[in-house]
Amino acid sequence: MKLDITEAKTLLGFEPRVNLKEGTKAMIGWFSGKSPSGRI
Repeated sequence: MKLDITEAKTLLGFEPRVNLKEGTKAMIGWFSGKSPSGRI
């Protein structure tokens, strides 16, 4: 999967700090810790 962030770069000066795979893993881990059951 490849996302196009050209517009975000142009309008907002956005530059990602992590790639999609790393960011997705981190997000899942964060949400798992926030869930009362530990599951998403």
